[in-house]
Amino acid sequence: MNGHVPASADGAPFSLVGPAEPLLPVIITVPHAGRHYPPFLIEQARVPLSVLQRLEDRHADVLASAAAAAGFTVLVANTARALIDLNRAEDEWDCQIVSDALPPATPNQRVRAGLGLVPARLHPHGELWRGRISKAELDRRIATVHRPWHQRVAALLDSARSRFGRALLFDLHSMPTQPGGVPQMVLGDRYGLTASSRLVESLLALGEGQGLRVARNAPYAGAHGISLHGRPAAGVDAIQLEFDRGLYLGAGQQPEPAGTERVARLLLAMARAASASVGSARDWPAAAE
Repeated sequence: MNGHVPASADGAPFSLVGPAEPLLPVIITVPHAGRHYPPFLIEQARVPLSVLQRLEDRHADVLASAAAAAGFTVLVANTARALIDLNRAEDEWDCQIVSDALPPATPNQRVRAGLGLVPARLHPHGELWRGRISKAELDRRIATVHRPWHQRVAALLDSARSRFGRALLFDLHSMPTQPGGVPQMVLGDRYGLTASSRLVESLLALGEGQGLRVARNAPYAGAHGISLHGRPAAGVDAIQLEFDRGLYLGAGQQPEPAGTERVARLLLAMARAASASVGSARDWPAAAE
């Protein structure tokens, strides 16, 4: 299961929307929005494209449209998560996906579930691919898509921090509707490790004020994106945001205008509130207080 990595229709693995040099301290990333599937990837799949698309945070990028229009910098993945998962570490893989190399460490729960750096299985469809990839192919995907993404995220955060004294990462995702529809919005901060609790609680309150049922760190505490980039002691807070897809997707898993506008406006309000808080960041408690 090898191949080249044409990362998107126009050759770019991701797109920058809004100012290339941040004009505001919040950077928004959408790592699972990619909808480009190279032909070789589809050929190597043992499941239909519609199953691979279930890995996406379907149309989550539209939720950042209002924030981008308001001047926030937004980085959106073009490459499908089925090719490589930008919210996993470079060593989150094992022998179920790579054929000719020893895995780097004991696989964690995500890898064992088949949702590692290259997704291998998806419930209830089972194995996604006709065969495993080579280590050289994995390295190509990391070098052309995964590593450049995180380098760009780091550069944007460094630029914002240099300009404003502090930067904030909103790592934007969407989630399947949870049992009973609870929660509808989850903010993950790795249990206080990647962002100020005061900041997170204030953003949760904004969601509650819009009538959403909210939660912190459950069932999603955040993964590689915020773990890598969140360094509160160094002036970078990082939060993983999850919104229920039922809030904004309608028939055919397409964006529903009223729901999309509602969530997009909430995200914009959260980004503005987080930006406004930067001036008072010296008063924030340390992370994991």
